[in-house]
Amino acid sequence: MEDYEFGRRDKATWMWWIAWPNLIILFELTMLGAIVATVAALVVTARLGRHSGLYDREVSDGKILVGIERPPDSAITELQTALGAVRHALVKTI
Repeated sequence: MEDYEFGRRDKATWMWWIAWPNLIILFELTMLGAIVATVAALVVTARLGRHSGLYDREVSDGKILVGIERPPDSAITELQTALGAVRHALVKTI
């Protein structure tokens, strides 16, 4: 009877021994990939590690920076007058 197909149909297999440990590792690697991709996207889109030209050290002390990069020469005096009209404002040209 062992020579017929129905004799091997209910034979024990190694599938359960192989499948569940691999599924756990596959799930953990998928989660690791998602975390790494999220952190990489955050670093790239937030431009972390890059320094822009417009920065003042007083921002680290709690002050607010309102900056205009490359304003037209004709508008510089008007901008300084408008920003200087604010109480306790400090206008700098960098």
